[in-house]
Amino acid sequence: MRSPDFAARKSDHNESRVMVLGDSIINGGGHTDQTELATELLRTRLQAEWNRPIVVGNISAGSWGPANLLAYANKYGLFDADFVVIVLGSQDAGDIPSFDLSGTDSPTRKPLLASIEFAQRYAPALLRFFASGRKVDVAPTPTGEQIEESLDALRQLIDLSRSRGAMVAAVLHWERTELTDNMPHASMNDIRRTLEKRDVPIIDMHDRLRDSILAGREPFRDYTHPNAVGQQLMCDAIAEWMNQHRPPPHGSG
Repeated sequence: MRSPDFAARKSDHNESRVMVLGDSIINGGGHTDQTELATELLRTRLQAEWNRPIVVGNISAGSWGPANLLAYANKYGLFDADFVVIVLGSQDAGDIPSFDLSGTDSPTRKPLLASIEFAQRYAPALLRFFASGRKVDVAPTPTGEQIEESLDALRQLIDLSRSRGAMVAAVLHWERTELTDNMPHASMNDIRRTLEKRDVPIIDMHDRLRDSILAGREPFRDYTHPNAVGQQLMCDAIAEWMNQHRPPPHGSG
């Protein structure tokens, strides 16, 4: 996890636990300082507002999809979570992990020099980027079978979380091009329908991200990943939903 270490099980019945699951959107990568992550901001905010011990786990890795998240939850569990928040974007419909290590994005040995790694791994992608007029590479369109496999993993993850006693919500994170075009990718609608059929509350980031852009506060560091502003917006959105289900104060019946 990209979060402070904590015990696998609660030792204090007053403690509230939130597990936030996702990919690089919530992980932040090396571009995002730990203090800027939505999960860290959420932990600090809830601790102050709820006046109780708070644990927020950041279960994430770059390029993870619902199948990866389900595999993690099946292997490690959900750590006595009271709340499970699944962060999803259009790319998660049909995002099935592959085990092909033949590409430059999956190096199998340490490069001799950083300059060699740059020339072999990064320079070709940069050249394509500038040659195409700075257009981002478009991922291959997933097949119907891949979409169904991914959405089925999402359904299983929701059911597993609820079976462990957690309240479940999903964050829908829009890419910048979806906002500027005012049109979600078709796969976003597939995800939304899946969540609605499972009666999962949807925390839609559309308005917050759009309004931030219009106000001159850029929430993206590239076409899809949130910067510090975007991470704060995600924290606020999750906290708003959680405060609707705030546990009673200590000592109350």
